[in-house]
Amino acid sequence: MVVDDGSDASHVRRVEAALASVPGARLVRQANSGPAAARNRGIAETSAPLIVFIDDDCIPATRDWLVRLVAPFVADAALGGVGGRVVPAPTTNWVSGFLAATEYSSGLQPVFENAATANACYRRAVLDELNGFDEKFRHPGGDDPDLSARVRAAGHRLEFVRDAVVEHTELESYRDFLAHMYRRGLGEARLAAKQGRRAHVALRAALFPLFLGRTATGTWRRTAGKGSVAARTAWVALDTAGRGAFVAGSVRGLRSEAR
Repeated sequence: MVVDDGSDASHVRRVEAALASVPGARLVRQANSGPAAARNRGIAETSAPLIVFIDDDCIPATRDWLVRLVAPFVADAALGGVGGRVVPAPTTNWVSGFLAATEYSSGLQPVFENAATANACYRRAVLDELNGFDEKFRHPGGDDPDLSARVRAAGHRLEFVRDAVVEHTELESYRDFLAHMYRRGLGEARLAAKQGRRAHVALRAALFPLFLGRTATGTWRRTAGKGSVAARTAWVALDTAGRGAFVAGSVRGLRSEAR
């Protein structure tokens, strides 16, 4: 099931051509409504007891990816959802190299709390119980952690499946990266408002120089041994610009939420 969330005609033609060779595959189109609404549309159009999510910029790293992702549900009838690992696809330039070096999309967490929908599976019964994704999230970066938090709050367990891996195609241009970070800031603002963390987002903006210093130091450390000094310096500069766009998006999002 492929949900097209308002793409232009050229994208739709390419998807239709690809799906023509896949038995049982279907394309559902809708006006642009955001990732949460698109995922809910996909859920509504299917009837399976397990619902798997993968993004359009991801591809399974192994032929048995799906088998590995759903295997934990067989062993644990109380399991609510799982998230797999996301690794970078081969890089093409310094922007995608930065995202790969910092493992930007990996899904790795000190304590697993968020099943990122680039690589995740939920029981339909759990999604039905919680009415799926919150469609007020019109931008990426908030709808999947919001769902994961509600799943856990409802008493369902989430599990990380390290060996269910997808490759994520990283962004390749400076402009696309900044736009992506800005949109993620908008999504973060919606999540913070919903969870009562507006003050946290506002404080981060107020202490912006300290925030940038901390994240820049972290980027320098994470990229040790992954590039030359010149490359790492460029990556820190790119990260700094991205964090600025993220904070700008979160501040605008908070203002919108307050209206």
